[in-house]
Amino acid sequence: MKYKGYDVVEKDNQIAILISGGYGSGWSSDQYESLAYDKRVVEFWLEHNKDREFVDKLDSWGDNETKEEVKKLFNEWGYGYVYFGGFSQIKLHWIDKDKPFIIREYDGSEYIEYQDAQNWINFKGE
Repeated sequence: MKYKGYDVVEKDNQIAILISGGYGSGWSSDQYESLAYDKRVVEFWLEHNKDREFVDKLDSWGDNETKEEVKKLFNEWGYGYVYFGGFSQIKLHWIDKDKPFIIREYDGSEYIEYQDAQNWINFKGE
């Protein structure tokens, strides 16, 4: 399945979404929306998220060889500058394919809000 031209990871009628729950800088909300669902990014995260040494290097201040290689890879995928400072706080969420949602952010901490979870005020018919 594609969304806005990007392949996505789909399983059991759900889509993989990456968001950062930590404060500071959001993962997709401060940069590129597609970082949340781009199949290449999700697969990259799945491959590396449990490797603490790799994640610590990517998440650290300053440049290092690991970070430079990853920046180059993401650049090849069409992403300009990507901030990896919150990479260690990214979590995978599975979202029902047909359930509208939005990624909200407060001070860098991202969360998923579903369209049907909102209490809309409606005075029509009252």
